[in-house]
Amino acid sequence: MDDPIFILFAVAGFVLLILWLVMLTVPTHHLHHRLRGRVALAAALAASIAGMVWVLRHWASFDVVGDPYYIVGYAALGIVWITCSVLLQAALVDVRFQQDVRDRNNFAAAIALGGLLIANAAAFAGANVGDGPGWWVVLFSAIVSTAAVTAAVWLLAAFTDAEERITIDHDYGAAIRFAAIAIAVGVVAGRGAAGNWVSVDATVHDFAAVAWPIVPAIAAALVYERATPPIYAEASPLRSYAFAAAAVVLAYVYVSGLRAP
Repeated sequence: MDDPIFILFAVAGFVLLILWLVMLTVPTHHLHHRLRGRVALAAALAASIAGMVWVLRHWASFDVVGDPYYIVGYAALGIVWITCSVLLQAALVDVRFQQDVRDRNNFAAAIALGGLLIANAAAFAGANVGDGPGWWVVLFSAIVSTAAVTAAVWLLAAFTDAEERITIDHDYGAAIRFAAIAIAVGVVAGRGAAGNWVSVDATVHDFAAVAWPIVPAIAAALVYERATPPIYAEASPLRSYAFAAAAVVLAYVYVSGLRAP
């Protein structure tokens, strides 16, 4: 019976959602009415949850799409998943919610973390697309897709100055580029994890066949990031906006052009 595990998902998801709301709304002595970072993160969290619920209602397994019990359970699991994924990735790239957003009112850090929320939501939502025997296949598919997002943001942090620009310089141009490539990778990885369950080998094979553009996308992002001057040396952030739009739109166009999973 799946009832106990789905009740556990629901409880854990509810608790984490309350913690998110508390952290986003309870003021600190550094707040000084500068709320845009918290608002940005709250919007990203709301969009992430709404996106996961929409996918569960329309593209999930046949026994999920019409059952509120399973939709709530998988959505709660999604909240747990994106929270844990963002905590791991934020630790890897050293962009922290408490220190950077709550304590230092770093809007750039909020953009970066919001991008990670949406990216991991896309990766998790894709893992729910298609028919399968149970929640464990969703978890396996989500591990595969989320690993791609984690690798992408770690490479950006390890081989560019993105992390220092975001946390030290409060460079929102770098944060926009970081968030955009994370979201683009999440969209493609989520599509790679989608489809009816056959086996572990088939899932990995199908993921590689679909998600291969992630590799050149990350390479291009690394080159572009290293060649882009910091925000204080640029006349305007238009280059960052253009890069972000191109990355997300190209990812969307690519997955839209694939046949339905």
